[in-house]
Amino acid sequence: MTTASLHIHSGDAAAGLARGVIAGTHLSWHDLLMNGPLPSGDDDDAWYETRAGALAPFAGGADKAGRFLRQRDQDLTAAIAAASEITLWFDACLYDQLLLCALLARNQALRSALSRTYLLCLDSAPGRPRLLGFGELSAAELPPLLARRVPLTAAHLAAADDAWQAFTAPTPEPWLALAQGDNPLFPYVPAAAQRLLEQLPCVRTGLDRLEYEILSGVLDGFSQPVALFKHVSAQETMPYFGDSMLWHALNALCDGPTPLLQLRGPTPRLPVAAPAAGEAAPSPISSYTILGTLQGMRSLWGWGDWRVLRPVKRYVANVLLDGPGCWRWDRWQQRLCLLPATTPARSGATWGALT
Repeated sequence: MTTASLHIHSGDAAAGLARGVIAGTHLSWHDLLMNGPLPSGDDDDAWYETRAGALAPFAGGADKAGRFLRQRDQDLTAAIAAASEITLWFDACLYDQLLLCALLARNQALRSALSRTYLLCLDSAPGRPRLLGFGELSAAELPPLLARRVPLTAAHLAAADDAWQAFTAPTPEPWLALAQGDNPLFPYVPAAAQRLLEQLPCVRTGLDRLEYEILSGVLDGFSQPVALFKHVSAQETMPYFGDSMLWHALNALCDGPTPLLQLRGPTPRLPVAAPAAGEAAPSPISSYTILGTLQGMRSLWGWGDWRVLRPVKRYVANVLLDGPGCWRWDRWQQRLCLLPATTPARSGATWGALT
């Protein structure tokens, strides 16, 4: 029996804010989907196992992440069944657009509730020409936004399916097609696909865009983590990361035999996962200082490819980056490049010649 309205949010802050001023059940549904892999198909067990591994650094281990993901979806399915009306609250950034496409493409309970589901996806609000997220609004600003909802249709599901298929492809060419195309039902998907392309290593430096922004920010003098977070966020048209994701990327730049950054503080790396019950709280972020290295300066200018210096295996969405020979993004030519696996460890200037 349906009893109440359901509001699905992409973050805890927005859900908590709306809970006090809009009647109904408010749930947050989130996952760092840009950090892959993203298994295709309908095998839920494979999905949860794979995503738990991807989220392990942020959740305090794969077991904890897996339990969270399963419980999250069980709660959502039950709430959908009990809801007379459903509203999806999603921002325009990469993080939210991936979540929205995944939710509509994968959640069968939500797809079955199409006739009572509405979408609220905005990049502006009255008095706020640039809305970075619903969580930055005041409580009083939220209820009037419900008038801007649009009902979901079968066409929305088809468009979400197409976008999700592209986002979960094992190679990034479908991202480029999304970025260069029109998507009237999901108008923020092209910009999200463009931003995802920029998370591939740069063809000249081996740094993805977030790594580049972190490294250049530190070398510009932003040596305190909070100040750096604000600086990097300001470089983005639509910031899509929280502090834990930025700390995780920053920690990686401190790794390897020739790190690009150095960290001084009470622990060797910035804390990423929240402490488990009974564990001591981590040291305050303000107790850390970030320093650049000579190699960091060289790599920023293209002399010392980061994928050569630290050829670790990782995924961007469902695209595997394994060593220096991998998919790269040429931001100058706005094109993809696939470097051969046997590419020698040369300077960034030579990498550029390969394009």
